[in-house]
Amino acid sequence: MMAGPGTIGSRLALRAASLIVLAGLALGAGSRGATLQFKHLTPEDGLSHSWVRAILQDSQGYMWLGTAAGLNRYDGYSFRVYRHERGSSRSLLNASINSLFEDTQGRLWIGHERGFSLYQPLTDDFINFSGTASTEQGVVILSGLGTTIRCIVQDLSGGLWLASDAGLLLFNPETRRVEAYRHDPKDVHSLSSNEVRSIVRDHEGDLWLAVGNSLNRFDRGTHQINRHPITGVNSSDLTQLAIDRFDYLWIGTDDGVCRLDLNRPTRSVVECFRHDRRKAGSLASDFARVLFADRDGQIWVGTENGGLDRFDYETGTFVHCRTDPNDPSSLNNESVYSLFEDRAGILWVGTFAGGANLTRRNQDAILHFKTLPGNAESLSYNSITDFFEDKEGYVWICTDGGGLDRFDPRTRQFEHWTSRNSGLTRDAVLDVFEDDGKLLIGTWAGGLNVFDPKKGTFRAVTTRNSNLPSNSIFDIARDRRGRLLLGTYERGLVVQDLVNDSWTSYVPDRNPFRDANALLLHEDADGDFFVGTESGLMIFHPEDDSLQTFHHNDLDLASIAGERVYAVTEMGGGIYYVGTDEGLDRFDKKARIFSHVNAALPGSEIRSMAKDRRGHIWIGTDRGLCRYSPVTGQVKYYTKGDGTLGNDYNRCAYLVSRDGAIYLGGVNNGFNVIYPNRITENRVPPGIVITDFKIANRSVLPGAGSALEQPIEVAKHIDLSHSQSSFSFELAALDFSNPDRNHYAFKLDGFDKEWNEVGSQRSATYTNISPGKYVFRARAANGDGYWNEQGTSVSLQIHPPVWGTWWFRLLVVGFGLTAVLTVVLGARRRRRILESMNTQLNAEILHARKAEEGLREARDQLEQKVRERTTELTERANQLRTLAGELTLAEQRERRHLARLLHDHLQQLLVGAKFRVALLTNAADPAVKQAAEEIQSLLSESIQASRSLTAELSPPILHEGGLGAGLEWLANWMHEKHGLVVVLSAEEDLTAAAEDVSVLLFESVRELLFNVVKHAKVQSASVRLERLEGQMLRISVRDHGRGFDPDAQQFSREGFGLFSIRERLSLVGGRLEMQSSPGQGSEMTLIAPLAGGGADDPPARLSKEPYSELDCSPT
Repeated sequence: MMAGPGTIGSRLALRAASLIVLAGLALGAGSRGATLQFKHLTPEDGLSHSWVRAILQDSQGYMWLGTAAGLNRYDGYSFRVYRHERGSSRSLLNASINSLFEDTQGRLWIGHERGFSLYQPLTDDFINFSGTASTEQGVVILSGLGTTIRCIVQDLSGGLWLASDAGLLLFNPETRRVEAYRHDPKDVHSLSSNEVRSIVRDHEGDLWLAVGNSLNRFDRGTHQINRHPITGVNSSDLTQLAIDRFDYLWIGTDDGVCRLDLNRPTRSVVECFRHDRRKAGSLASDFARVLFADRDGQIWVGTENGGLDRFDYETGTFVHCRTDPNDPSSLNNESVYSLFEDRAGILWVGTFAGGANLTRRNQDAILHFKTLPGNAESLSYNSITDFFEDKEGYVWICTDGGGLDRFDPRTRQFEHWTSRNSGLTRDAVLDVFEDDGKLLIGTWAGGLNVFDPKKGTFRAVTTRNSNLPSNSIFDIARDRRGRLLLGTYERGLVVQDLVNDSWTSYVPDRNPFRDANALLLHEDADGDFFVGTESGLMIFHPEDDSLQTFHHNDLDLASIAGERVYAVTEMGGGIYYVGTDEGLDRFDKKARIFSHVNAALPGSEIRSMAKDRRGHIWIGTDRGLCRYSPVTGQVKYYTKGDGTLGNDYNRCAYLVSRDGAIYLGGVNNGFNVIYPNRITENRVPPGIVITDFKIANRSVLPGAGSALEQPIEVAKHIDLSHSQSSFSFELAALDFSNPDRNHYAFKLDGFDKEWNEVGSQRSATYTNISPGKYVFRARAANGDGYWNEQGTSVSLQIHPPVWGTWWFRLLVVGFGLTAVLTVVLGARRRRRILESMNTQLNAEILHARKAEEGLREARDQLEQKVRERTTELTERANQLRTLAGELTLAEQRERRHLARLLHDHLQQLLVGAKFRVALLTNAADPAVKQAAEEIQSLLSESIQASRSLTAELSPPILHEGGLGAGLEWLANWMHEKHGLVVVLSAEEDLTAAAEDVSVLLFESVRELLFNVVKHAKVQSASVRLERLEGQMLRISVRDHGRGFDPDAQQFSREGFGLFSIRERLSLVGGRLEMQSSPGQGSEMTLIAPLAGGGADDPPARLSKEPYSELDCSPT
């Protein structure tokens, strides 16, 4: 862990970083593709608008971007956007932002099209200041304040000077009063125009003003305004002002850029710069939108449609940064409206239609070259197999499909040789070796190509035209005996025999006919060759042509880590580092021992490796690039944000040039050139903020009843209930160099004993934290490992539940002590009482024993009397049951007797009378005939009524056909009389039922069907008969009518019929079951024994006195 540096060290480091970036930019001025590289922030990333007019970094470290449609706060990961909200006086008054300024007290001021606003971080809202009359609350009305504020500057006394379209305004932040300076045609010491566009303060404290097409100066001593004419400027408008490190005042116009030497007494000498298409170093565009002096005093010019320019003081020319449509990392829009340099030295470029462009740190230290579509002068192919540096300093780049490229590190230009434009036999080039002024080129399946650079000719040496052992050559070398060594496909290492003009093949001793591919040849200080193969490591000793082989052995920790060897680096003193497909090994050549390096490398497959002049090893893996320090064991990662080609580096593709540059090739994304001595560390620790607080994964907003009184970014305390014991924080390190490399650590005082260092993880989650007081602390480090040790913190209090409070516990303890004391005292009192009682009880026991004997005799006598009384009551109950049964049978006999009388007497008389009256219907007298017919009709109705009454009293079919036939008759009768459709379902044989049971069940069913008609209010019902086990019969009557509540009081009063049915059934040993509820219909179930008469009594029978022949069905 690195500690943060002092202020002087930080400034020197940033100054050096800036100079390196600028030097790289200047170097790239004369070549294509060597300009600044940018990261872009656009609306796709959350930016509110692509037109960025103002940029600022506040004292906390947040980046603020003012756009044409909103103010944006950026934390390196996401944007918080502020706009005007209708009806909200505390929102931003206007979203079209022109300028941003932070005063000496850390207050953020925003200039926009309707005045200006002050951001209030404690409430995360704004106080608005406008010269336009408004009834909105919170808008301070200030007389004399213009509409549009273009620039804000603070003077030495704390006053804010505002450039507006209504003159120069001086605003006092404490009194909130405005003093206006305007143009007065009669006063030569007034503004030359009310159109003030820019303000800059010089080292004496005077203010320089861009006013219309004139330059004005406000003298802070006399409070007078002096006008300074600018000779040689044809512009009608001045746009912006800036002062560089040489005390030159730079003046931007719509017709070029001028500078004025403030050190000269007259302050009138002006030098102007304009675009000249004949001069490459002239201004890119005459319309200068923005001027910016960085922390080193360098002047940057943002132009309209001309991109970004930097002034080179040595040559007096401009270095251009333009848009390259073939390079996605170039400036993405050429109309530049705002510029800012943050604490880490990153230049932020606000554009008209491309959002914000951010430069990368160490621009000229880690270079990335790749194929640019449409650019024939870029790298020919993105798959790199190897590098070679010739005597002239050119670097030859082998590609797997694009032929051979020659790269000039000085101009960064490429030349190409392919099978299409030269005699190269194959475009898959694997290696290059310089030999006696010629280049030996190893290809895949194309043999050995000999290239003469002077003549530009190629000669192919293959297995067909020579004794070359293989046409696929991975690596080429020459030993100190002058013999050529080739790493080949399938033939391993082949060594030339100069005497016999032949080749000797050396392959691994394990699996000699499998994986015999020699991928790598590395000559060490002893003249020995390390040969990397796909079946272990070989060391070839040219002195005696001996060979050592090393293979992986799972049981031997001192063996090599993997079988495939892709890279070897010599450290000196007989120590080497070997990169394999299973990790990195340290190899002691003398001891022949491998020790595995357990450092946290980004990937386990070591594909390329190079040592820099400081002893660090740069390692390309299958998952990215890192720098490893063998002395300390530290590993530093580099990502695409640092300029790397990505994660996929190619095997055996590496080179250390004579000037110390490291070349690493990629599988499909070009190559990197790394200048380790140019890399500067960012020694400025990042600011760290808490960006979100969540309970149960939901963000908490401040307000009434919330755990937060203020936004979490500025909150000092969080108040939680016991049910909110699980929560999380989200963090942001405000270093924008490469946010993915920022590191975090956090700790909850009162819970964590140690700091939790979590790498790039930005969240801290705690669950089920006990009630109490805590402090959450967080720290962050930038990508170079410099920590903000002070960090940020917020206190928390989790309140216990009522039963967990101290006073509740004290109360419980008090109650407990009282209870214990009560129990103890009570126990003593009870013991004395018990002792007294024990004595008394002993005496009473003797008396009780005597009384017990008397009670036992009395109990026996009482039990005998109870048995006698029970027998008597049982006999009486049986008599009552028998009597009730006889009464029921008597009722049925009486009904049948009445029915028989009606049938045998009354119906016979009525039938006889009908026959006699029928004779009168033939009378000749019409009156007599009519009277006879009327009498005959009345007699027919009487006969029918008599027959119906007979059937109702005692249906004959019930006695003759049984219960089933009786219920079938009842179903038809209910339909005819009452319109009730009765669906009857019964077993075939129900004749076995006793007649008294049949009559009782028949009457009960008829009573239930009458209830359906009267109360259920339905048109149908169902009756189901079924025989149960134990000679029992069940009849269910169901309807889907209104239903009722069996427990209701009203039912208890009106349900006498059901009560009668239940009582009659109980007399024959049966029962009535009811199921009903309001609105759900009813189901009444009758259950009775087939034999009837109870369990012990024989069934009673009705006398069968048959009706006469006239007992036919009613007509």
